[in-house]
Amino acid sequence: MRKPYLFLFACCLGYSITAAAQLHGNLLVANKGDHTLSIFDIPTQKQVALLPVGEAPHELAVSADGKTAVVCNYGAAVPGNTLTVINIAARKKVRTISTGIYTRPHGIEFISPNEVIVTSETTRNLLQVNITTGKIDLVIPTEQERSHMVAWSASDRMAYVSNINSGTVSAISLVEKKVLKQVSLSKGIEGIAVSPDGKELWVANRDDSTVTALNTKTWETIAVMPAHAVAYRVKFLPDGQFAMVSNGSAGNMSVYNVQQHKRVRDIDFRVLQYNAQPDANGAMPVQAVPGGITVSEGSRYVFVSVTGYKLAAKIDVKDWRISGYFLTGNVPDGIYYAR
Repeated sequence: MRKPYLFLFACCLGYSITAAAQLHGNLLVANKGDHTLSIFDIPTQKQVALLPVGEAPHELAVSADGKTAVVCNYGAAVPGNTLTVINIAARKKVRTISTGIYTRPHGIEFISPNEVIVTSETTRNLLQVNITTGKIDLVIPTEQERSHMVAWSASDRMAYVSNINSGTVSAISLVEKKVLKQVSLSKGIEGIAVSPDGKELWVANRDDSTVTALNTKTWETIAVMPAHAVAYRVKFLPDGQFAMVSNGSAGNMSVYNVQQHKRVRDIDFRVLQYNAQPDANGAMPVQAVPGGITVSEGSRYVFVSVTGYKLAAKIDVKDWRISGYFLTGNVPDGIYYAR
């Protein structure tokens, strides 16, 4: 059974190299099991740097110009409280920023070239951090349990935080510097993303395997769409036509037509099982567990961290097929494209 899969991916990789002229940029992956950040050259699919960061990095973000990355060091048994700033072109760590009492930094997005917003899961806050000065400039309490992921809408400077245990979304204005609305959904919500036009907020619920689309003006529910077991992360294509939801336990990713609010296909990552890497004990993984999702500029390629296989998959949006993969470290989680 091994040879057909190897042949399949030899063909896929051959296609990727042929199409390399159309690709550029870097792919960054946080390896939370190794406390490292992998930087890959996308055209060659080769790792060009492996940088030590803090303990158990979960999520990361990249600046709009593709020059800087910031990694959230969530911590393992002991809660983490640092951010690692990376110069992507130089492939080196620039500085480590302490978040002090604001432990378990997790969700993160850039809001300007030198500012990020970060959730502090344990202290129930959203932080605004200046990565040049290393200072926390603003702290906004969510007053909700397990403030986990954050989505950013630049057009109206709104941040949306998913609160897992409370089952709520905190809609936070960085203009007014306060929570404007607590939207009640159900416990287990985690993945969150705002549409490119800022009109819809999509929230994935890992407990009931659904994704909810909300109107960001009225907060009415537009649609509740089926996903699969452990709906984990949500990501829109920059052109707004499609959205993707990774389903951790199902081993696949669902693709949705945004206008129709309809699931149009599932992409199965289990076809990558013969390209998976063994765990620390030499055992081969049996479950795919897709997690973080990122998209290249132009909405051409989608990249997904496949935690169970120690891989990141590359998907060609033209035909929604897996066209290559990257060999990551242990427990790849947060993933981000840098142009």
